[in-house]
Amino acid sequence: MLQRSIALLFCLFLAASVLAEPDTKLTQRDLMHALVEGLGWSFGLPGQPEDADYLQILRGKRKFRIEVESNYAPETRIIVEEIFSFGNFSGSGWVRVPNRPTQIPLVFNLPLSGEYRVKVRLLRAGHSIRFGETVFQADGEDHFADVDLGRVYLQAGKQEISLAVPPRGGIDFIELETLPVTSIAPKGGWSLDKPLSFDDLAVTAMQLLALHATLPRSGNALIFEAEDFALPKKAKRSSNRHLGPPHQGGWVSIGADPVTVEMGINLAAEGVYDLTLYAVGQAEISGMINNHPFQFSPERHFMAKQVGGFFLEKGANPFILHLPPYSGLDQILLTPHASSPEDFRRLTGLPLVGSPSQAQFNSFFKMLAAFGISR
Repeated sequence: MLQRSIALLFCLFLAASVLAEPDTKLTQRDLMHALVEGLGWSFGLPGQPEDADYLQILRGKRKFRIEVESNYAPETRIIVEEIFSFGNFSGSGWVRVPNRPTQIPLVFNLPLSGEYRVKVRLLRAGHSIRFGETVFQADGEDHFADVDLGRVYLQAGKQEISLAVPPRGGIDFIELETLPVTSIAPKGGWSLDKPLSFDDLAVTAMQLLALHATLPRSGNALIFEAEDFALPKKAKRSSNRHLGPPHQGGWVSIGADPVTVEMGINLAAEGVYDLTLYAVGQAEISGMINNHPFQFSPERHFMAKQVGGFFLEKGANPFILHLPPYSGLDQILLTPHASSPEDFRRLTGLPLVGSPSQAQFNSFFKMLAAFGISR
């Protein structure tokens, strides 16, 4: 029903110009600009944006490192050091203040909103970091130390942070990280000067509206045994059957400490796949596959949990799983869906021939805007 409704909406918006000859030479760059500006995501752009700024928003990764030596206000009285006497630093240097408390205002642009975990690399005790109304107190050591401050919600756009650094203290960077949002890109990735096609619009609509699961399945599940991958030390291979029988006699068992498992899943063909995990646990399990986040609540005995449909690439796809204490993983299953350009166009109701005209392009974005898609 959802598939038919969305396809009908596209057809209604495009009906006046279906099969019309293109009156302008639209490219993927036009699509890139229209997505960010037409759907209300331009708050994350800097004052004079370049292509890379648009793509950063569309790729959806939300991990940013702000180098203090590159973002402090010019009038601030600080010293930029390049020495390693206090430990390693990132970027071109680090900031040291004189023998008195010093305020350092930072100004930078944040491409995407979110609740970010904040980490800093500090020298000496007595720092204060202010994000609007939220203030973190933090202590470094007599050498550089990485400090986890906690979480703060930040809106995309211009950020102004105030650092209070103790006498002879130093700071290297501020790191902001949270789970990525869905990556938006034509099939095969962005090629900005490439002529725009209905395939590009169809894939974009599918990603924005999370229509992966409505594509028909096209084959049997690919099965990956978790115990066959290289594992961190705190993850143990087990053959215990008290939580349910493992499929191939073994599974990955997690003890009293949480464990992050990272692996690469190799696929022979790109396309849309359903991800199912045969897992067990007492708390929520989260992770990412090819930078697409997911999370689910497992049962206290082994049971298959379908966690979503994702567009995956041919070759290696990074797979990260955060396993809580006393959890386990047996199998990873990927079930392919029909993923040809024709499948995507049929799903969205877009024309099967021709290229989009300017009128069709405009109608496409009116329809997308009607859904109120957030980022």
